[in-house]
Amino acid sequence: MGYGGEISYDNTRKLLYIAGDNLYRYDLNSGILDSLQYYSISVSVSPNGNLYFLGLTDTLRIARSFDGGNTVEDEIFPIVFSLGGLVAADGGLFCYRAFRGFWVSNDITSGIMDYPEDLPNAQTLFVPTLIRRGATPKICLEIDKELELKIKLYDISGRKIKEIFEGRVRPGRHILEYSTQDLSCGIYFLFLHCAQGDQVRKQVIF
Repeated sequence: MGYGGEISYDNTRKLLYIAGDNLYRYDLNSGILDSLQYYSISVSVSPNGNLYFLGLTDTLRIARSFDGGNTVEDEIFPIVFSLGGLVAADGGLFCYRAFRGFWVSNDITSGIMDYPEDLPNAQTLFVPTLIRRGATPKICLEIDKELELKIKLYDISGRKIKEIFEGRVRPGRHILEYSTQDLSCGIYFLFLHCAQGDQVRKQVIF
């Protein structure tokens, strides 16, 4: 396994899901570990066993499965989404992020409520939170207009560790990678800077 993030457990089928560079599925009945081919950001299973997750393919998509992940249906997630996650309930799904929240009904995106943006969203940053030392984590960016961008990695003391990217980027989806082979286990902060504002993400290398 490359690295993992959120976990969620299906008590009905005895399946454990781990979000990360794939959506990993561990069957406690058979001891088999496999994966669904999604770069997954967040995952949640409702008490009645419905699986929901946010995944990146060509763009950010929200997906669900009623059979433990064997059959997955998904569609484009219609709202700009950065730091946050999912909480599944029997009646639907609650998607959240810092200081905001919106409800998604059981047909995935019908009934979404959102609020006007207070700040311009020129970039949305997706990064894994937990990274196994030696892995090559993916940094996923959604850019809505051309801009100058800097991405740097700092340690917990505020010392700059890596210059991951500096340059001009075009609109669209971009995936960047960096090596953790030369990093020690511990807490780091990924810092993204552009004219429209800054974003910071905590990463734990273990």
